[in-house]
Amino acid sequence: GLDPIQFRVESSADGESWRTLALNFCSSFHLQLLHPPRQCFRLEEGADIPLARGQEVEFDFRLAWYRALTQLAAPGFGVLGLAGSSISGVLGRPRVGKQFLSMSIQGLGVANLLASFGSVIANDGDLALIWLVDGLVAVFAAGFVAR
Repeated sequence: GLDPIQFRVESSADGESWRTLALNFCSSFHLQLLHPPRQCFRLEEGADIPLARGQEVEFDFRLAWYRALTQLAAPGFGVLGLAGSSISGVLGRPRVGKQFLSMSIQGLGVANLLASFGSVIANDGDLALIWLVDGLVAVFAAGFVAR
């Protein structure tokens, strides 16, 4: 017959204290209710996975710098643009508000362009084209906002 697969995914910030994130379905039903999966991962073909029973495999789930950049840039530049333009509107300075919006859109565009180039350089290009198009559109659209 086929061997059943058991797994446990644990997380550690320091490599010493570990916390369980997920287990195989039979033993983790309560964890799935409390902590729904937020990330998915895949094993590339040819991954170095030991076939012997009981061996451990470590995965590195740290975000690449270009993916972290897009995760931080969108909310950061969004808050900057919306807050700056709102405050400028309240103060009766609509021109300054347009500049805030324009700068936040340009910043997001530049972050997406950097992420696109970083993902191509790292040979992780699954989102490179989307980031490239988003970045180019944002950089060019920001010029129209400021008019």
